[in-house]
Amino acid sequence: MEKDTSINIISDGINWVLDAIKNDFILNTKHKVSHDGNINWVLNWWALGHHLHKDNLVAHLHHVDRSQIQKYNFSLINRAKACIVPNKITQDIVQNKVSVPVVRLPYWILSQFTHKVNDKSRINFIRGDENKLVIGSFQKDTETVSKKPKLVKGPDTFINIVEKINKIKPVKVVLSGFERSFVIDNLRRLQIEYVYFERDKNISDLYESLDWYFVTSRDEGGPQAAIECCYKKVRILSTNVGICPEILHPDCICNNEDDFIDKVFSGCDYREFNYGNIKKYLPEFVIPKYDNFFESLS
Repeated sequence: MEKDTSINIISDGINWVLDAIKNDFILNTKHKVSHDGNINWVLNWWALGHHLHKDNLVAHLHHVDRSQIQKYNFSLINRAKACIVPNKITQDIVQNKVSVPVVRLPYWILSQFTHKVNDKSRINFIRGDENKLVIGSFQKDTETVSKKPKLVKGPDTFINIVEKINKIKPVKVVLSGFERSFVIDNLRRLQIEYVYFERDKNISDLYESLDWYFVTSRDEGGPQAAIECCYKKVRILSTNVGICPEILHPDCICNNEDDFIDKVFSGCDYREFNYGNIKKYLPEFVIPKYDNFFESLS
């Protein structure tokens, strides 16, 4: 007889990546999701300390900012039954810090990206008529209160790379995500054209407009954008972070800023390879793994 499993998902409520994962899981899971579920999945790691009184806790730690590792109270994880991590890099760090099982379950391609609803007029508007290299960056990389850059997300590296490329070929940057003031201020300073879609509901179209997507982070969980680029067949270059070395062709991984620039102009193109790798990250393949894991705890 199948176990009765119900899940309470504790996200961050800011209508960004974690909420998108939560909502997509609800659409695809075979289990009931409710506030009184018998499993409490703390998808938002920073909320874990507020929920230690709950039973059947599952922590979820997406990435560890190794430059600020002292901020992570790993002992809290030992109050949970297990900890989910999305990639091997995070798993290697966390399993040396805790005594409970550390389970690697990846992100998946969100359902919205499996439906092709591209608005060609919007894509053409974003690209414009000029012969510019269109580069994307969709993330949150400025601190909300201090307005300082979140260096773990690499916005300083992104600006340095874009500035160097722009000296060789004119660049246009497509931005999405909120709290992007550091990048925007620097693009204005450098007089590099950009378009900004803060909380875009049709982000799939934004990918369609790109020549390249850059991941310049120092540490990552995914990022989700890397998975999306692979599925949307967008050329992508990334630092060696998160899930990127697991899903991207090795030549798409960059060791320094000049590596990004060299690969852009050498025509590094592994879209078909990356697409082939990402098919196993469709929700119908990944979410059953989550379902089975939660069922094993109930």
